[in-house]
Amino acid sequence: QTKESSSLGAAIAGFCAIGQYHSVAEAVKEMVRVRDTFYPNKENAKVYDYLYKEAYLKMYPGLAKTYAKIKRFNNGEIKK
Repeated sequence: QTKESSSLGAAIAGFCAIGQYHSVAEAVKEMVRVRDTFYPNKENAKVYDYLYKEAYLKMYPGLAKTYAKIKRFNNGEIKK
């Protein structure tokens, strides 16, 4: 049992890549155990939808160049 779903997904991909499982579906059947199910809160979804449309989508074009600079820095393309 793990709470690290990203790591579990990577493990599933890895086991499929080395042939331990013949398909992702088979690996999921063997490796995944569902403990909790979460359902969206409709009121929260409205808030997030509003923020996405009215804030994020409008500010992203102005931040895209900054994000690209951060990416180049993190990739070592820009000296510290």
